Amino acid sequence: MPHDYESAYKEAYKVNTDDTPRAVKDGELDVKIDNFCELHGFDRDAVAKEIQENRILSAIFAKDPAKQKFHEKEAARLIETIDNVENFTDLHNCKLYLVGGAVLDRNVIESGAYPNAKTIDFEWVYRGCRFYASHKYTKSSGGSQGSAYKDLQMFIIEANLTTLQQTFFIAIADGAFYQKLNGKANTTRIQRLKDMANKSKVFACEITELESLMDNLTN
Repeated sequence: MPHDYESAYKEAYKVNTDDTPRAVKDGELDVKIDNFCELHGFDRDAVAKEIQENRILSAIFAKDPAKQKFHEKEAARLIETIDNVENFTDLHNCKLYLVGGAVLDRNVIESGAYPNAKTIDFEWVYRGCRFYASHKYTKSSGGSQGSAYKDLQMFIIEANLTTLQQTFFIAIADGAFYQKLNGKANTTRIQRLKDMANKSKVFACEITELESLMDNLTN
């Protein structure tokens, strides 16, 4: 069963809504409030006061968790809490890249021509084996969603070339987008990703399938 990102997202929005009055007071929403007042011709002080006192306005002006990398952070939390996961690292600053089955430091990538380099999102150790993962959460179809799907495919293509020992690469695809059919093909997008992986050192899965997959690989 897929992880319920949407319920977790709504809860994160509630937390941000509760925090909105403080964010207004500390000036964290100044630009958003200024733009709103300029567009509608409202008095800024009056708007700031209303936001702090009105729950509905607090929700409207609350920080969007999606813009705070919510889905990436939620995936990281889920992986890190799996029993036997050690040395977990969220590589959100693109510290490591995957090229032709090799894992390279960002400094190496920046010093050479590696057009096929793909970023690695997470790294961890599980029962003595090292895991690298690319994670995408995609809710519905569209241009950027198609780009995320393409990124996962390219991650798998590059990972399939690896010769690293005791190392696995996982493409984690979450969200309704990956449960839908892959174009005119009679298979879902998540199944398409699974079929692309060499199933020796490279796999695709939903995040709820990850623990079981790692158990099978390391037993």
